[in-house]
Amino acid sequence: MAIRLLFIWLLALLLNGCATPDYPGTQRIWVERPVSPLTSHRSLIMVGSLDWYSAEKDARYDVVLPKGEYRPTAQDKDYLYYEAQDNLTLLHTTDSDQDSKLFNGGIYISQNPDSRYQYGAYIDYKNGHKLLVFAFDSRFMGQEGNQWHYSDK
Repeated sequence: MAIRLLFIWLLALLLNGCATPDYPGTQRIWVERPVSPLTSHRSLIMVGSLDWYSAEKDARYDVVLPKGEYRPTAQDKDYLYYEAQDNLTLLHTTDSDQDSKLFNGGIYISQNPDSRYQYGAYIDYKNGHKLLVFAFDSRFMGQEGNQWHYSDK
């Protein structure tokens, strides 16, 4: 357990130069979504990296969102997709092992109040689809203006 926490802390330092806030209780999901291209001048800016994670049984699953600009690249009937300029890191940690992988992806935000998931993280998937991998709770929107904000260019 101590090794896992040390690794996550070191990863945070590497990604951001300082400690990364982490948010437990995130829901892991696996939802494939076909999308259409989107052109918009409104991007999302992450002030620092954020670590959202889900603890399940004897394992922890993290998505680390890098700081920087997230550009709108796709949409579907429910979501807008903001792609990170750097890779997202997905981590799977148990007491005896840790696996990490880098993925192209970013943040999805619902345009429909009836969507099952309002916001979270996605990765690029086969055939140009997006794969929703984490659903964030209301703490994500609560961080607007503090950890992230929109920018109109």
